[in-house]
Order: sequence, then structure tokens, then C-alpha cells
Amino acid sequence: MKTIKDILPLVEWNNVKRALVYFYPETKGDAEPIFKRLLEFPKRKHKDQEEFIEIKTYNNLEEKEFSPLDHNYYNTATNRYSLSFRKWAEVVNIPISESTLEHFKFEDIVAHFIWEITWYGGEEETEKKGMEMLSSFKKAKEEIKKLNKK
Repeated sequence: MKTIKDILPLVEWNNVKRALVYFYPETKGDAEPIFKRLLEFPKRKHKDQEEFIEIKTYNNLEEKEFSPLDHNYYNTATNRYSLSFRKWAEVVNIPISESTLEHFKFEDIVAHFIWEITWYGGEEETEKKGMEMLSSFKKAKEEIKKLNKK
């Protein structure tokens, strides 16, 4: 199976940028440095051979078969986990599902991938946000324990 790392050298940034603006018109900032950074990560075998990236389209919040032109919402994740809060060097090497490769152009796949991994900001901001969320979760868990003891 192909990975994001495999298809990155096969696409041009201007085409990925065009796809980002098309699928996500609210896109702000320049993602070209992220594109270039992803190109620099080394190719490596993904540790979970059963995990793969897939793009699903949703229309009116109902999951549909792939139809890139009939959509309200895209979900880019793996069949096991979100792409959020993970190291980019890891997720760039996760195989892409055959169905996604069959239904989306490489430029579109890369655009959806970049949108997803930058949802919370750059890799550093994402790590910080993840730690904040984990801390909030732990505090909430302690509060629930206290309430249950009463």
C-alpha cells in the first residue's frame, strides 16, 4: 500500500494548495512549509500493519460512499485512531486504504491529510493542546471520583 510519504513526491504544491482551498475555503495561512516538512521525513515501516488512512465523505451527517463532488464534510483518519496528537513522522508513513486511493486524486489526499494534522495548529501546538486536554481529562476524572464518594 502507498503512504502519504510515497505520494508526496508525486504531487506539486500548487495542486495541493488548490485542493486545500477547494475543499476547505476557510483555510488560512500558508501550508507550503508543512508540505515541505512532510517531504523531509524518512520513509519507514509503520508498526501497525492493520492500520491505514482513509477518507470518508459525509452529507447531512450521514456516511456515504466516496463521492468527492457531493459532500458537506470530510473525515480523514485511520481505521483505528484519529491523526490528531500523533507525530507527523509517524502518520506520514501509515498506509492509505485502497478505497481512498481509488476515489481521490493524490493532491486531494495530501490536502485532506494536511488539513487533518494541522487541525489544532502545527506539531508543537498540537502537542501542547493534547497535553492540556489530557490534564483536563485527569482533573475531570478526579472530580467525578470525589462526587461518587459523597
